[in-house]
Amino acid sequence: MKVEIYKLNNDGSQSVVATCSLESDKVMCRGDSETLRYLEQGIGDPETDELLYPKDGVRFLAVLKTHFKSGYLSASAILS
Repeated sequence: MKVEIYKLNNDGSQSVVATCSLESDKVMCRGDSETLRYLEQGIGDPETDELLYPKDGVRFLAVLKTHFKSGYLSASAILS
């Protein structure tokens, strides 16, 4: 299971800036260092207002799609 985070390029195309994948019930993210630092600080779950961290596994992956939904940054749904 993984989620890819994309940024919008000046030419309108998208490129992957980070990939977060589930490894042993914990999410490991690789990619742009600024994005990785941001993710390590936790992201909010819109349903519970709880901060989720990579250690929260699948719950963290699921929230990425709702967290990154701007025109500049977006996240895929969970990919197999």
